[in-house]
Order: sequence, then structure tokens, then C-alpha cells
Amino acid sequence: MKTADNADFGLLSPATAGTAVSRLTSDSNFIQAMLDVELEWVRVLADGGYIDAGIPAAVAAASTADQYDAAGLAERAQGGGNPVIPLLADLRALVKAGNPAAAAAIHKGATSQDILDSALLLMAKRALDVIQTDLKSAARSLARLADDHRGTITVARTLTQHSLPSTFGLKAANWLSGVGQAGVRLGEVAGRLPLQWGGA
Repeated sequence: MKTADNADFGLLSPATAGTAVSRLTSDSNFIQAMLDVELEWVRVLADGGYIDAGIPAAVAAASTADQYDAAGLAERAQGGGNPVIPLLADLRALVKAGNPAAAAAIHKGATSQDILDSALLLMAKRALDVIQTDLKSAARSLARLADDHRGTITVARTLTQHSLPSTFGLKAANWLSGVGQAGVRLGEVAGRLPLQWGGA
């Protein structure tokens, strides 16, 4: 069964369903990011002369997410606490059918934590531009809302109790401030996302 058959379409959490970011952070893209990290590590090993130079090509042929079952990986991940363990077993099995030496080289010297953390950061990197675009769009909408309602009286609260009246425009301006700060901080880390690699 392919990943698309087990996809999360947002029925239980529809707030982000169908957005560009939700597509970039889907289960399928998470699987792809883990496979990309495993493949790049095999390439590093080959470039360093630790494994045969032909092995990365054999691993690359098995490194597309649509060859893996996301629901099955999630279920099998419960024992080890992360999806790298069952994905690694499936990746090795797929590669072993055509190249046993290549299967043995996969993940050599790496840990599940290395793959998992690096894959999550790789997904974050791939989503940064879309997130920044969404933040800018939200900021423009909030700025208009704050301006349109600068005089609209609303209930203010402190610890769920009514306090002195405020304006809805001020509430929207405070939301705008938070979105703006998030955009600035995101811009600061763009291009500087770390690689997590402790090794075995």
C-alpha cells in the first residue's frame, strides 16, 4: 500500500488542510526527508572511500517515499519510538534484493537520532519560504484588521475576567506583533539550520 493511500488529509485538524506548508510537511515528505538523509550519508561514505562508489546509485533507486507505507511505518515505529527503525528495515530489504553489499552499507556509522533530527530540519528548510510567504500574508491581513477596528470597542480580559474595555484593533495589532516577531526570528535562522550528527 502506498503512502498516498494512508495520507492525513486534515479531517480531524482541518485548520491547515490543503495549504502549501501542510503538503511540504506531510507524512510522505517526512519519509522522503529521512530517505534523503540516508542517501546523502551513503554518498558521504562513498566520497570518503569507506564504501564502494557504486553503492549510492543502488540506494537511490529505493529512496522515493512512494515505495513505503506510512501507516505501516507508524505502527511499527511504536516499539523503538521513532520511524527511522522500520524505514531502515524496509529500505535495506528493498536494496538487498538487487545489491546485498549496498544494503549492508546503509546507515553505517549513523544513529536513528541523526537521521530523524536531520530529516526534520531538512523538512523545515524546504518549508521556510512558504512559511515566510504565509506570515507576510497574515501580517498584511492583521494590519488591515487593526486599522479597520482601531475604534471598535471590545471586552478585554485578565485571567478570564472582564477588565477595562479595549479595542478590537489593539487585539489585532498585538497578534500582528507576534506574527512579525515570528517572521523576524524565522528569517534569522534561515540558512543556518544545523545538521544533527552524533554518530553511532
